[in-house]
Amino acid sequence: MQEVAQTASTIEVINQFNDAFNRHDVQAVMALMTEDCIFDNTYPPPDGERFEGQESTIGQIPTGVAGMYVAWMCFACETAR
Repeated sequence: MQEVAQTASTIEVINQFNDAFNRHDVQAVMALMTEDCIFDNTYPPPDGERFEGQESTIGQIPTGVAGMYVAWMCFACETAR
């Protein structure tokens, strides 16, 4: 039963992240990232960049999360079930 609760909790966090991302709410996106987060950006080509840790990711917002909103105005996240 605990595994089901953890799975539901994980899905809820993913849905919150996707909702914040789709609203282009950088502060809400960053609030859901933990200290040990890893953010893989596909830019710049060909291999992109990897940011490890919340501070690193926050420091890269202009080229990371927020930069994606400018580059991909139609981009959206959704949870596959």
